Amino acid sequence: HGTQWEVMLNAVDYVLDKIQGEGKKITDIWVWLDYMGIPQRNRSLQNLAIKSLPIYASSCDYFIVVAPQTMHRDTSERLGLETYNKRMWCRAEQLSHLCSCGIEGLFVADEEDIFPGQNYFSSTEEWEAYIQTTLQVFSGQASCCALHHHVKGREIPCDREQLVTPMAALYARLRAKHHVRNENEVLKEKLEAQLFAFFPKSFSKVTTSGHIVKDLFGDLMSYIQA
Repeated sequence: HGTQWEVMLNAVDYVLDKIQGEGKKITDIWVWLDYMGIPQRNRSLQNLAIKSLPIYASSCDYFIVVAPQTMHRDTSERLGLETYNKRMWCRAEQLSHLCSCGIEGLFVADEEDIFPGQNYFSSTEEWEAYIQTTLQVFSGQASCCALHHHVKGREIPCDREQLVTPMAALYARLRAKHHVRNENEVLKEKLEAQLFAFFPKSFSKVTTSGHIVKDLFGDLMSYIQA
């Protein structure tokens, strides 16, 4: 979409301005764009790339949420930060970055400007509510569920199952840090306050014939805490 493309370019300019103050130049910037990094036709390669999303997100110095107020070209749905943060994979990418890099590298870009995450919101309460929603990765929306996990006559796995290993690994990494920064300690406390809500033991998978309950994290998070 044209609006999103313009906001992406503005985001790169924003990062360039910041790093130039550190004596770096444009050739020092590597841009990772999640959609462009995911094969759209080969399902096997797509699954492998999807599983790597949290790794890329956790490796970025700057994580910029591109969420201008615009309209979806195909569905005419109004889009913005609220719809962005409804999606499971968008929450997973943000949580991956927060666990590994802290909160200072998270930015929000809209059609007007680019803001450090907390500065985008009009109050601390709104910012806290946004973070709380972001932590609820496994209650987010996923395209596979909308398709009833059935594509071209065959059943496909739920993306929630694909996320178990990378999300558990990120949480374990957060707990294992010997010198936890204050913001990461706060994040860890938020996660552990509702650990089995954020990392559910099981989930209800929608299929063409109804819902079935399947294991998700099981007792894995208890073993990590032990």
